[in-house]
Amino acid sequence: MKSKNDLLKIIGILSMIIDHVGYIFFPDIPIFRIIGRLAFPIFAFHIYIGTIYTQNFNRYILRLLAFALISQLPYTLAFQILTLNVLFTLLLAALLLRSIINKKWLVMILIITIAYFIDFDAGIYGIFIPSLFYITKDRPGLTILTWIFWTSLFIGYSHPYYQLYGIIAVILCLINKQFSFKIRITKWFFYIFYPSHLLILATLSVVIFSPIFNK
Repeated sequence: MKSKNDLLKIIGILSMIIDHVGYIFFPDIPIFRIIGRLAFPIFAFHIYIGTIYTQNFNRYILRLLAFALISQLPYTLAFQILTLNVLFTLLLAALLLRSIINKKWLVMILIITIAYFIDFDAGIYGIFIPSLFYITKDRPGLTILTWIFWTSLFIGYSHPYYQLYGIIAVILCLINKQFSFKIRITKWFFYIFYPSHLLILATLSVVIFSPIFNK
């Protein structure tokens, strides 16, 4: 399942940018958010891959935590919400998956409890996605059906209907080895890009929406 092709990450990053631009600047145009549904399943898939294959899980977690903390202020400024950013969600998702692999059930319950009571981006829904990839590994049909079932549970509750368009990203993740176009980027790119693009969007939103700049 592990792939040396980072094309998936590029697709995830581009869809995330489109999603965030739509959320901030074009909230009434759903196509931005629909395209953005590709982002989270792709990053969740890479959390699954990273958790399985990392040579130092503690360092992996600390890296996620560090950039989650760095990203929180730009995230809050960009979206004007108090929810914890998606890197915190992916951090919990990695810990949850690790607890499932190692059969640490009390740790698993603790992580789920934290996700239930604290407001994370994608919340309970999001922290389980990497584990779904793991539980259904090597059975792509079951992965698709499980993802559809899990996502459908949250439609109308905490996620809009277009969350289901993320199935496109799930399929891309399952066939990622078949991509003929290969591209590699440094593992630090996304960590640096995430808070940077949020800071840029936050600055643009101030410039565009602030009455001071629009007199």
